[in-house]
Amino acid sequence: MKTILTIFSIVAVFHCSIGQDVTTLQNKLSSGELSTKDSILTLQILSRDLTFVNPTKSLEYANYCLSLSTRIDYPQGIANAYRILSAVYSFNESYFISMDYLQRSLDIFEALNDSIGIANCYISLGHTYRRLRQREEEIRYHKASHEIFTRFDIKERLGVTSHNLGESYYNIGDLQRARELTQFAISINDSINNRPVLSSCYKVMGLIEFAERDFSEAKNNFYRVLEISEELGENSQKVATTEAMLGLAHVFKAEGNLEMQMKRLVLAAEFSEDHNLSEFLKVSFQELIEVSSENGDNAATLKYLRLHKSVKDSIEKKKLRDRYNLTKTVIQVHELSKDKKGLENRNLQQSHQLQVRTLLAIVSAILLLVLLMFLLKFIRLNHRLNS
Repeated sequence: MKTILTIFSIVAVFHCSIGQDVTTLQNKLSSGELSTKDSILTLQILSRDLTFVNPTKSLEYANYCLSLSTRIDYPQGIANAYRILSAVYSFNESYFISMDYLQRSLDIFEALNDSIGIANCYISLGHTYRRLRQREEEIRYHKASHEIFTRFDIKERLGVTSHNLGESYYNIGDLQRARELTQFAISINDSINNRPVLSSCYKVMGLIEFAERDFSEAKNNFYRVLEISEELGENSQKVATTEAMLGLAHVFKAEGNLEMQMKRLVLAAEFSEDHNLSEFLKVSFQELIEVSSENGDNAATLKYLRLHKSVKDSIEKKKLRDRYNLTKTVIQVHELSKDKKGLENRNLQQSHQLQVRTLLAIVSAILLLVLLMFLLKFIRLNHRLNS
């Protein structure tokens, strides 16, 4: 019964997230009108949806979610916070810590017999193995999560997992299955207006069309990504947007249009710089160096070489800052764990003290009863002797 209630509560949260954008949810959270549990559920949605949009904000919301959930001893909230923390650490290439948090999350969901929570953990595992380029494990976990959400028929998660699995099949060159799943994901995400995921679906479809050398359709799909990104603004899927820009540059290169290739690479570099996507910025400059060199433009080549070196240096500084912030979060999480254990120990001590007091009360009552019985017997005996 508990599992069924958990499933329906999570389904409600997912449907809530479809109809409300990030700004609306942020306004609700700051209004102070939500109960603690509703605040936790809102934080779960925000931190999850911002993982690939604004990882810093996602980390902040996940920490707050964990703090509130620990305070009221809400295991689902704690498990979901751990899962999202794991995703943020994985995004920042801190895989050991990421796996530690994910295992904590899985342990809680398995103890609760919560299939939905377990399936969401499988999504995170699939993404981590994708970054590690472990394709067999990547497909295994994305396939497992897709099967669970297919069984429960939760549209929002089915749209996400179909997209994830489709991209995984693209990564191993299985273009037919990649196309089938991505088309299915597009139809679902379009029907529920999940536009950030929809933009990422079109990005994958563009990559599939490019791999099959249908450059016209590849461009159409990449342009769709950019249209959705412009509509969503700050709430757009930044990685999908950058990959679409780079995808367009590759199409123009294949068509021999070096001028448009350069323009798209410059736009990709600017977008990456604006949104702190340092790895994509480095890729953009690498390709700009190659194009400039091929065109014999020595001045541009030197310019992009200097920028590329500057980006490499800033990436190292950013990694240090990010690791410092992530390290602070690890300390905060362990402090919360210690607080929770301390609370559990205090509760245990109080429970033990209550049990001792109860036992003493029972023993006292029994002794009093025995004394009363002896007293009654003594009175009766004394009455007989006197009569």
